[in-house]
Amino acid sequence: MCPTYWEKLIWSNGDGYGLQVCHTASAGKVGTLICGENTNPLARYAMMAQGEQVHVACFPPAWPTKRRGGYQNRTANAVGSAAHSFEAKCFTVVSAAVLDEETKKFIVDHDTAAAEVLENVPQAVSQFFGPDAVQIFTSRSLRGRH
Repeated sequence: MCPTYWEKLIWSNGDGYGLQVCHTASAGKVGTLICGENTNPLARYAMMAQGEQVHVACFPPAWPTKRRGGYQNRTANAVGSAAHSFEAKCFTVVSAAVLDEETKKFIVDHDTAAAEVLENVPQAVSQFFGPDAVQIFTSRSLRGRH
């Protein structure tokens, strides 16, 4: 495993030993990866090889990596998640954290430069995909935002 984006500042490489699906009584075999791990074919394969039935792809609420029209995370996440669902024949839940107005205000109160960043970077969205790669749902509150 290799950390992606800013995670590289804190985390070091790992061996992927902890990539285990969780056996649940109601949802079957559930696996999860965070952020850029969802673009790592071998990490995704580790989940698939264990018979993952539900994949949870977690992402941060905003993408300050590029401003104004840069990396289109919503499109990239949708394409990758649909592909994972299709390849693994599982359901994929794209879970994006929420950065509500109160939290944004807290951040800006401590760093005024953050206001422009939070307003102009692509925002994440939550989505659901079926095993046929068809999108079942997307969060309506963020529709239309990048």
